This record gives sequence, C-alpha cells and structure tokens, in this order.
Amino acid sequence: MAHGISHARQIEFWIARISDLPALPDVVHQTIKVVNNPNSSIRQISETLSQDPSLSTRVLRLANSSYYAIPGGAASIERAVTALGIDTVSQMVFTAAVFSQFDLQSKEPFDVRSFWKHSLGVAVASETIASEIGFRDTAMIYLAGLVHDIGKIAHFQIAKDEWLTVCEHAKRNNLTALESEKELGIVTHDHLGYELVRQWNLPLLIQEVVRSHHDPGIFSGATQINVNPQAVGIVYLANLLTHSLKFGSSGHVTVRNPSKEIVKRILGNEAALLHVARSTRTALQRTIPLFESMFDSPSSASA
Repeated sequence: MAHGISHARQIEFWIARISDLPALPDVVHQTIKVVNNPNSSIRQISETLSQDPSLSTRVLRLANSSYYAIPGGAASIERAVTALGIDTVSQMVFTAAVFSQFDLQSKEPFDVRSFWKHSLGVAVASETIASEIGFRDTAMIYLAGLVHDIGKIAHFQIAKDEWLTVCEHAKRNNLTALESEKELGIVTHDHLGYELVRQWNLPLLIQEVVRSHHDPGIFSGATQINVNPQAVGIVYLANLLTHSLKFGSSGHVTVRNPSKEIVKRILGNEAALLHVARSTRTALQRTIPLFESMFDSPSSASA
C-alpha cells in the first residue's frame, strides 16, 4: 500500500482487507465457552470437537506427539481430554485452528515456519511465566501469547511485498519489526492484529494483549487496559524472552531488553528474571517436538 496516504485511510484499507480473511471455525468459539465454564465435562468438549472432523484430526496428531507422551496414545478426543485435561486440549484446538487460517509458504526474508515457532514459543513462555507468578488463567494467557503477533502474518497474507519491505528494512537497519513499520509509515502489526482478533470475536483479554503487547504505557497507566494489565505484561515479557532465547523469529533478529522497572512490575523483583528465563528456556526446549508435529502434518505439507 502506498506510504503517502493518511494513517486514517490506511486503517480503513486494512480493516476492509482483514474482513476478507477467513473466520475461525465455530468450534473454536464453542471450545472457548466450554473451557470458561467450570461445570464443563470431558463429554461436552469431545462432542464439541466432533462437529469438525478435520480439526479433530489435527488435534489428535498434536496429542500423540512426543511432547505430551500419552501412555498408549490417544485414538479419540475423549481419550486426549482424559489424559491431558480440558485446558490443554483447548490450547491444541486453538493452535491447530489458527495455524490452518494462513498460507504456510515462506518468502525471503520472512520465514513463516520460524514465525510460527516464535508464536508458539511466546505462548509457552507466557504460560510458564504465568505459572511462576501465580496468574490464574494460564490457558487463556497461552492463547493470547500464540496470537500476539497475528498482525504480522495477516499483513504477509494480504500484502506480501509490503511486509517483506518491512522485514528487509528492519534487517538492514538493526530494527525490530515495530520500529521498521513506524519508520516506513506503515500501520503497525499490533493494530492490524487487534482488528483481526476483534473480528474473530476472541475474548477481550486476548484482544488487549494483541493491541498492547508493545506498549510501555501499560506500565505507567498511560494506556487504558480494561480487562487485565498483568496479562499484557506477561506476554510482553514472554515475547522479549523468546526473542532473546532465539526460539524462532518474527520478521526481525534485533532484540530489545525490558527496563528494570518493567521487570519489577511484572515479576515483583529483578532477581526473579534469571529464574524465569531458565524456566522459559527449559519449557521452550520441551516444545520443539510439538512444533515439529504441527508442521509435519499432511495439512501443513500441502499448504
């Protein structure tokens, strides 16, 4: 898209183009409702997933990866839920559905496989940090981490050449993708991602994480967060840790470190960062078989 037009016109253009992207399957929204209902049963989530055989097949493939190591394997969704729990299976449903919405073919300098590795890494890192600090909704924070950069892949899907220009500019000038977007006068991926997850009607917590995961205003009170500023902070830190640990790449290689003040606000004290970084590194290493099973599936290979 031409860079000379106003920001407002760019937003109008992108909202129109984003509305052309495919919606998430209904079963994803139904699964989120089941997970958010404390009275949900294994039978309910099994019946929900049975409405989408293709998605169920992908979920079972993930469930049978060495990452989960279910004794005897899982031949049915009910067996997977029994062995792993509703929260974990809901994460698999969401992950498989999101991956299936986009073209998986890379084009230099943007490696789609590496992008999804980073996204999955931030999901796992977010869940790890949430567990470390006692954040209750670890399942939802995983989902938020998974789609925190969804605006990048949406940009790539809609306007490949422009997104590749963003990546090339970032690489040449030692910038992050966000810094590159701003220098080029292009609508930023956090804004695009927010419009997409809002269109997908995902929970407000996820919408706010996608919109604000780069925004330092969340820590000073300058940005209004209506649902959970702690969730935004967790994904913010998880994103930086995943970059620093070089687990995948999301369109740039430049790493920025959080300020000491931000670390203290999220973790309580600076000293906790080393422990959290070690826990995150371990969790990311364990995630590799899960990531590989996602990209080795027949649906991925044919994309």
